[in-house]
Amino acid sequence: MEARIAKLAPGLAALHASPWCGSIEEVGTGSWVQALLQSVAGASASLAIGRSSYGRDVQAHLYGAFERSIARATVESWARQNLASGPHRFALAISGAVASPLQRGDQHAWLALACSDGRGRTLHLRCREPLRLQQ
Repeated sequence: MEARIAKLAPGLAALHASPWCGSIEEVGTGSWVQALLQSVAGASASLAIGRSSYGRDVQAHLYGAFERSIARATVESWARQNLASGPHRFALAISGAVASPLQRGDQHAWLALACSDGRGRTLHLRCREPLRLQQ
């Protein structure tokens, strides 16, 4: 695992040196993406806000009511709202169930990226391994 993360260091350093700065809302993932960004010096240049609004009450307060937190429409809404709330170039919203002792295959996540130039992407991930560190 450490070797795989170490291979990402040059790309993370390049991101930190770029003008791209934004926010991340990460729920149900153990804040893994934020921790990864912060594993290389200079993260404050690219990560203006890193949040993990895990409680549904907090999510509703920040983003309004929604039916499910692990849903495409939810993360797209979070990303758009976070992009509009500050002078960011991007907002990434992630919500998932990526760690579970159950073997039912329900480990998955939705990711939504909104960029200040109007671009955006949404991605649905199926996690094949039951434990986060194995994925």
